Amino acid sequence: MSRRLLVIGALAALAMLVLVGAASAAPTGWTLKSDVLGINVDVQSSSELPDLANGPGFYTGIPTRPGMGVTVAIAGHRTTHGAWFNKIDLFRKGNSVYMTSPQGRVFRYRFIRSRVVRENDVNGILRDLNEDKLVFSACTPKGQRTHRYVAEFIPESKWEELHQKRR
Repeated sequence: MSRRLLVIGALAALAMLVLVGAASAAPTGWTLKSDVLGINVDVQSSSELPDLANGPGFYTGIPTRPGMGVTVAIAGHRTTHGAWFNKIDLFRKGNSVYMTSPQGRVFRYRFIRSRVVRENDVNGILRDLNEDKLVFSACTPKGQRTHRYVAEFIPESKWEELHQKRR
C-alpha cells in the first residue's frame, strides 16, 4: 500500500473519530437497561450516526417517550459504534427491558416478537404507531445494512393482562 493511501486512510479514520466525538444531540436523560443486551446506557435523542456512537437513540423525528401510550422506537448498532444492540436477536418471549425517565420513573417492557424487514421499510419497523409498545431496530445480518432486525416489546401491564387471560 502506498504511503499516500495510508495517509488518506489515517485522515479518514481521524475524521470519523471527530464526527463520533462531536457534540451533536445530547443524551435525553432516559436510560435503557437490558440484561439480554448487557447494557445500562443513556438513550440519545436521535438515531443519527454521531449519536448512536454514544448509545442507542430515539428515532429521529418521532418525539414519543415511554408513558405516552404510543410506540417508542429506538435504534442501535450491532457491530460498530458501541454495538449496543449486538445481541438483539437473543431476546425470548417475556424477557424484560427497562426504560427510566429523567425523573426516575421506571417503565418495564416485555419482549413479544421479532421480525426482519428491508432497510427502508419504515412501516415494517413502525407498525401501529398508536399502540403502547417499545420497538428496537438494528441492521441485519450483522455487518450489513440491507435489512433491519426489529424487536417488539409491550408494557408490563399489558403482558400481565395477556397472561391472566390465558389462565
